Amino acid sequence: MSRLLEIRPSSGYITSDSNKVKRRKFDVDSGQVYTEMTCRAAPMTADWVWKTKESTKSVRRFRFIGPGCASLENMAIRSIIANSSSLTAESIQDIPWHIAEKIWQRFRILGLDSLHVWRVFATAYPGRTDKELNHRSHVVTEPNMPLGLYVKPLSSPSFHWIVHLSILDVTYSRAELFSLSKLVNIGALSIGSSRSGSSIEDRIIRAWARAATETGAFSMLRVLILKAQKDITPQSFVYLNQFPSLTLFNTEDCNLGPKTKAEALALGWKYRTGKRLTDFLVNGGLTNASWDSIMHASFRQAGSLTADRMGKEAIEAIDSLPVLHFCLGCPPKEAALELKTAEGMRCFQRVNETESQRQSTVANRQLADDHRLHMQPAKRPMIRTTKLRDYGDLAMEFRS
Repeated sequence: MSRLLEIRPSSGYITSDSNKVKRRKFDVDSGQVYTEMTCRAAPMTADWVWKTKESTKSVRRFRFIGPGCASLENMAIRSIIANSSSLTAESIQDIPWHIAEKIWQRFRILGLDSLHVWRVFATAYPGRTDKELNHRSHVVTEPNMPLGLYVKPLSSPSFHWIVHLSILDVTYSRAELFSLSKLVNIGALSIGSSRSGSSIEDRIIRAWARAATETGAFSMLRVLILKAQKDITPQSFVYLNQFPSLTLFNTEDCNLGPKTKAEALALGWKYRTGKRLTDFLVNGGLTNASWDSIMHASFRQAGSLTADRMGKEAIEAIDSLPVLHFCLGCPPKEAALELKTAEGMRCFQRVNETESQRQSTVANRQLADDHRLHMQPAKRPMIRTTKLRDYGDLAMEFRS
């Protein structure tokens, strides 16, 4: 017994994964063995907006090469970079671009060009030809926040930039997916999965269609890309007709293909695949078979297809806006798909607006009837008119 009392408490084994850590412990006083679990909580703020490749400590060592002490320009740029957290578009918009460009390039060289800094410069200096300013890519490989908290920092109600959003191998609830309707400046949406389950179904697209009709949501959305979403049916084409700018609907490993080609055409969507799809996307600027390249090429090509309807100047104005490629999840590797021979990648192109309206009149009426039936309250029992008699009528009958 004395030897047992001499045993010291042991921390036991430790097991961990990305979200929790388990520790096996022993309590000397009670003699009980228990497991202690530590779970990692979701962040309270969107720290990914401020995340940089390098540390701000490198700012202290920054100065242009040359003799003598640091110039006034050096000190001013160093001060701006050191206080980037309080930087706003209003605070720098009066600085001439040839000076602001030096500040932006210094942010990039030091690896301190966070998404917040990019938003500030994209807002303050629209229409610039700087490649890194016009095309920004940001990846969150392990999302740990609700979808709405990612959508809010990406939104630009004044349309200072266009968002191309990819959600890959991340599952969200219907309510969270509906929050995408608040992203007013979304131009292309890609939702993919390599797993057996799917998160997109007809009812979600129907909810987005209602938001587009009733609140003007998705006014800039040209391209919708779905991968491995088995619950999508041809009924979704009825709802896609409610999106004002949607022109291309790309699918891969979904239940939409040659068998649904005639049904899709009847609802106003033309089918493309194989070499015809490759040539079609190359005309839009496709450079490789990566997910982002296909999305960007589809967006540009969709704009050219709607130039007659929306006006060439309006399309050029939208295409000149900076583009933010934002990915939730790990993006796939490049050059993984040969479009000329692959039949898994399908594209449905929306036909001319007048023809689409004419071909989908019956389907759109059905959507309106379904919505009206869904919103119509249940019938309540009514009192017969013979029962609606006042006290005077009852008194006369009693006297008789």
